Amino acid sequence: MKFPKAFSLLALTMVLLLAACGESHEAMLRQLEMLEQMNRADSVMTNDSLAEALTTYFDSHGTANERLRAHYILGRTYADMGEAPRAVDAYLDAADCADTTAADCDFRTLGCVYSQMGDIYHRQLLLTNEIEARQKSYHYAWIAGDTLGYITELKLSAGAYILLNKRDSAELILKEALGQYEACGYKQEGIQASTMLMHLYIDEPEHLSDLRQLIEKYDSESNLFNENHELPPTKRQYYYYKGRYLERIGQLDSAEYYYRNVYRPNMSFVSQNPIYQGLLGVFQKRHQADSIAKYAQLYCQANDSSIALNDQQLTARMAASYQYNRFQKQAFENEKKAEHSRFLLLLFSALGVAVVFGLLLAFSVYRKRKQAQLFQYQRDLEHLERAQTKLQELRSEEQEHSLNTINSLSEEIATLQRRVAEYAKTSIVLRLREMLAQNPPAEASLADMRALKSLINEQLPMFYGTLNTESCTLNPIEYEVCLLIRVRFSPGDICKLLGRDGGYISNLRRRILQKVYGIDGKPKDLDDRILSIQ
Repeated sequence: MKFPKAFSLLALTMVLLLAACGESHEAMLRQLEMLEQMNRADSVMTNDSLAEALTTYFDSHGTANERLRAHYILGRTYADMGEAPRAVDAYLDAADCADTTAADCDFRTLGCVYSQMGDIYHRQLLLTNEIEARQKSYHYAWIAGDTLGYITELKLSAGAYILLNKRDSAELILKEALGQYEACGYKQEGIQASTMLMHLYIDEPEHLSDLRQLIEKYDSESNLFNENHELPPTKRQYYYYKGRYLERIGQLDSAEYYYRNVYRPNMSFVSQNPIYQGLLGVFQKRHQADSIAKYAQLYCQANDSSIALNDQQLTARMAASYQYNRFQKQAFENEKKAEHSRFLLLLFSALGVAVVFGLLLAFSVYRKRKQAQLFQYQRDLEHLERAQTKLQELRSEEQEHSLNTINSLSEEIATLQRRVAEYAKTSIVLRLREMLAQNPPAEASLADMRALKSLINEQLPMFYGTLNTESCTLNPIEYEVCLLIRVRFSPGDICKLLGRDGGYISNLRRRILQKVYGIDGKPKDLDDRILSIQ
């Protein structure tokens, strides 16, 4: 059963339509389960469109297990399409998706991922890679409780050790696997796996008795034989091991019979190597020159060193190709992450600059507005004082011609009073004036003076630096006097707010004048200079 291209495109279209209707996750899960069922049924998948669409979706919207399953199916699809490097990449991606620290991690599928990876490495003779994959496969199969999968992967890892000529390691692993098969009730699986141990023993005289026991058990207990006690074509390698045993104990006719029975239809020329090797050994012992020459030539052709050399070179190229592809992909992914990080850094930097610039601009506008309000307040206060003084003078003159002027001044004074009161509502200055209006007047607290300092620092940033330099620093009460002068409190008001007598404040103002400006003058000279600070 194949996976037609038209079907995959139709399925992909259906998935996208369902996604547009708000059913994307359920639709994608159904498609993933459909591909998993095809994989379990050994269907050949020849188009990767749907599998790639599923991995793309689950990478963004799936759980760790869903991403693992999707990448595994993509790897199986690439393997069916004969694209081994892409299949390995997909399997490695699948393994990266698994969250092995999670309680619900799909260890069974993860074990299958490494098993399939091991199969590809075995076909490409990447034996060290295969061993690593098999070890991970049987490790995760054991965690998942897949006993048969665990033993099978353990057995398959022995095959890689055999090809690496590490016979002692292979023997230990095979004995462990056969013991596990027996202990767990997988009798037939253990019998089939025993042919690998036969392969190790056929050329070792000290294991001749072990080889005989394995062969006798296979002959008597295997369920693969038909009614004529013949094996199916794919299992006829066993005949070679039996032939070798019979040759070694001198039963040459029987050995020749089993060697010839190794052959099966459509068998590749290279695969016939055991047949020619076995028959050559038989005819050498019989001293049959013609047959020796014939099978020596066939054996040499099947076992040509140039083939082994080509295989070795191909293996090196394949290993380098796998590593290069993986490193290239990792480099590409790292570059994408770095580019994304750089973009975010630039974006946040630009946003940060914009926010800081906006705050500075807003603060500048706010400060200028407050400063303008303070200056307006001070001008209104000055005008109010002058208007009130002039009004008192006119009233004292008691002349008729000044009546209109008095009325006009009264209106101006009322307007100025309203404007000063309105501004003072949001200022510490109002609180201080309200305290002066109490009976008896209240003194300013530390909190009140801190609020006044904040107001002046906000509205007149140069004020503090003008009065405090490296050569001259005012003490707290001296600076408080300057603050109160700047917001146009009279000397008498300053005395009340600070709880000091008039003489003390007057002397303090002269001292500040000398200290800051180096002038011996009147207290009013200090007031004029402080009021001029902008």
